[in-house]
Amino acid sequence: MDVTDRHYDRKYQDMQDRLDNLYDRIDDIEGSIADVIKKMNGASGEQITVEALYSILQDFDILYEKMSDADKKQFFQNFNRIKYSEKKRYWHQVNIIWNTY
Repeated sequence: MDVTDRHYDRKYQDMQDRLDNLYDRIDDIEGSIADVIKKMNGASGEQITVEALYSILQDFDILYEKMSDADKKQFFQNFNRIKYSEKKRYWHQVNIIWNTY
């Protein structure tokens, strides 16, 4: 920019305002990314491991006997929801493969 330009102060202020706005947006996006990373790390910590699932399945009959009727009902509702979503995902993948040929 030319310092001798009669609009120098306005141009400088306009550039400064635009840069400030961009840096505010960058800061917001970086904060959002940090939040997503925290959620992803938390979600991975909540996932059950294969070993834990195998252990639960080995002793499932004992666990099932100790469940209340409400817990059993909740278990089967969750199981059916998972089963349905897996089936839906499977058929979606089959349709993608079928449509590519």
